[in-house]
Amino acid sequence: MKQAYTSLSLFALVLSGCSQTRDPGPASATTQSPNPPIKSSQTGDAEPSTRPEQPQFNGTPVKITVYDPGRGDSNNAVRNARAAFETVERLASSRSPYYELARSKDNPGVLTVSAETLKVVERAVFWTQRSGGAFNCVKNGKPEDVKIGFSQRQVELKPGCELDISGLVIGAAVDAAIDQLKEARIKCAEIEAGPVRYLMGKKEGAGGSEKLLVEIEHPRRQGKELGSLGTTDNAIVHLADSGSYKGPEVDPRDGSPVSGTISVYALARHAVDAQALALTLFVMGPGGGRNLIERVPTSEALIFSSLPDNPKEMHTMITRGMQSEMKWKVKPRAGN
Repeated sequence: MKQAYTSLSLFALVLSGCSQTRDPGPASATTQSPNPPIKSSQTGDAEPSTRPEQPQFNGTPVKITVYDPGRGDSNNAVRNARAAFETVERLASSRSPYYELARSKDNPGVLTVSAETLKVVERAVFWTQRSGGAFNCVKNGKPEDVKIGFSQRQVELKPGCELDISGLVIGAAVDAAIDQLKEARIKCAEIEAGPVRYLMGKKEGAGGSEKLLVEIEHPRRQGKELGSLGTTDNAIVHLADSGSYKGPEVDPRDGSPVSGTISVYALARHAVDAQALALTLFVMGPGGGRNLIERVPTSEALIFSSLPDNPKEMHTMITRGMQSEMKWKVKPRAGN
């Protein structure tokens, strides 16, 4: 189904107020485990985390908040979700000493990996194809140079070809953590890791069930909000041209600098896809981004970009689905 868009022009805005404060809920945990045990479909039992010879790995801090446990055990669910997140990052992150896509001298072309890593590889290759290379996980080759054997959990690379799935690891780890919360019958929760947030279920309030909110920041005024987006069972990823979580600086298609894109919010059912979509839209900008989103079901986006002839004015592209869920504090002025 074809998406519709709203184009707006955002001029200098004077905003007041502060960031929205969220109820921490009955169970909340922020963790950065330096050496968690491996638990995966490939490795079986956990390795003891106290072995002195085991390399250290500092993963991404993850915050897991349970607002409504439903019929589940929130404390146990948070522990399992955290373990699932850490497992994906340990196995699929190139920063980890346990990185499964590191080639060996004995078998440089075929790699046997865990189911967790295989999922990330599959989505990375998919998005490399779907984006036309605006997101690119295949170095020195094409997506066709990567063969995935699902039954034997193998990844075969053409000689000279390399894989870089690092851009999607956090999203995949968040998805694994959410699966654990759903399995534990948790009713409403939120996970935040790096630029990725996943909002699960609805929060019970005085007026009944309410969607969880994501604050939309002013692209050029740190700490100022334009409004908030309400969503349920979706992931949202925010990248900007400055700050802690920056978008790509180089277009992988031709090596040219990325210019014009200021800030991107990408929303999808799965965090790994939201992360890939955000990276792709940041490179494409609003022009190419429109065409891409039309071919990606259940996705939404908000893109702020600068106008070449007037850098002080910002163009805003927002999909109709996201626009319908926005609550603006200061609504942008309509434009062309």
